Amino acid sequence: RIPFGLDYTRMTHGAQASIFYYQEGFRSAYVAVKKSQHANQDERSRSNPFPTLFIATNGQGKMIINGVTSRVAKGEAIFIPAGMEHEFYNENDEPLEGILLMFGDGA
Repeated sequence: RIPFGLDYTRMTHGAQASIFYYQEGFRSAYVAVKKSQHANQDERSRSNPFPTLFIATNGQGKMIINGVTSRVAKGEAIFIPAGMEHEFYNENDEPLEGILLMFGDGA
């Protein structure tokens, strides 16, 4: 068992996260973007050399994918291809929470 939720996170890349499992070619984590947090605001952390899937499990927020801003909310999954810049931020009282899966060469 791996407990997860806000109580088990630490700040990384501008948001809260806790690791589920890492191995070569696969990474998984619980992520929460609390009010006023901005994940990947630092341009050095905006893209990865591997694909990423974010599955929103609670709340809502905004994302910027390759310069295009749109809404993301509970019940949606966002696929981010390798090399594509991405950011998530939250202006709401409720955290945007989800599962982050990173996979492929370099993950």
